[in-house]
Amino acid sequence: MSNLKKEKIIWSSLFISSIFLYVLTDIPNMFFMIIILLIYGGMALGLTKLTGRNLTVQFMGVLQGQKKEVLKVEVSVKNEDKLPVCCGALIFKVKNKLTEECIFIKKQISLLAKSEKTLRFALESEFSGGIEISLYKIEVFDPFRLFVHVEKQDICAISYIFPSIAKIDVGEEILEQYDMESYNYSLSQKGDDSSEIFGIRSYIPGDSMKLIHWKLSGKLGEIMVRESSLPVENNLMILMDKRVKKGEKIAIETIDKMTELFLSLSHAILKQGVPHTIGWYNYERSLFETYQISSVDHIYSSLQELLCSPVRENMLSSVDQFIESDHKKNYALYLYVTEDDEAEKDAEKLRIYGNVKIYRTKECF
Repeated sequence: MSNLKKEKIIWSSLFISSIFLYVLTDIPNMFFMIIILLIYGGMALGLTKLTGRNLTVQFMGVLQGQKKEVLKVEVSVKNEDKLPVCCGALIFKVKNKLTEECIFIKKQISLLAKSEKTLRFALESEFSGGIEISLYKIEVFDPFRLFVHVEKQDICAISYIFPSIAKIDVGEEILEQYDMESYNYSLSQKGDDSSEIFGIRSYIPGDSMKLIHWKLSGKLGEIMVRESSLPVENNLMILMDKRVKKGEKIAIETIDKMTELFLSLSHAILKQGVPHTIGWYNYERSLFETYQISSVDHIYSSLQELLCSPVRENMLSSVDQFIESDHKKNYALYLYVTEDDEAEKDAEKLRIYGNVKIYRTKECF
């Protein structure tokens, strides 16, 4: 039971008891008690209805830090009214947008008329993520908390808790695959680069005359055409699966470790001088996001979106979403970060476009 409900019950009990005693015992003092309780009730109701209507709340700066590091949040509260706020509270909602954990923090306030003060409270997170701090509601009440008036303000700020970067051994075989000349053109998908032949097939009405292989056609006595190759960039892509299968759950610790592994892989590959692309499906915004990485600054510029993109229950994995998206798929190598036990099925779909290696947290940490 909340304090407000308790105090209302106490006041109501006192009021009813005073009337009961006055009627039964005819004690004069009971009459004065009833009058006092009525006067206070009226004043308390008026006080809560008239004050706190012009409170302005503002967050002071955006914070960022590491896991388990204490972040100090500062909030400016300004009373622009001519009446003081004797008793009140600000209730903040704190949500980790990556793990979707949520807590509420309550801070008591009292303000003179036309005054301003700064509230401070600390945040500490065991897990990385974009921490959205929003003002859930403002409560103004009388000293005995008989009545409460609630105000809403749509304000929020986002702090960022960065994941740790672990030492990941990418392996020489990964860099060897990255440098393989055979991946200059796709081995499994035709394209539109006529300078490199993907294959030969029989003529189909509508084929360009430029594609006809005249010499071979003469030998076989049948019109044959060249199929053009698909050029692939000599780089790689790191994909993160942000999907949980329907009916399954994923531990918050696992989400945190996956994010750490994903960024650690990018960091390790960049240290080898290899530019690459990172990507994941943002289920909240319903789009596949990619970022070109060629410096550490590029990694950190992508972090804000990554840390605010939650893991969601869905039928389609990030690989499925990537294949269905409009993003180019001409990468030589795909590194797939996932916890799915059936990830090999996704890997097979990706192998149409390039080589694939699966990374799981339990195998890397």
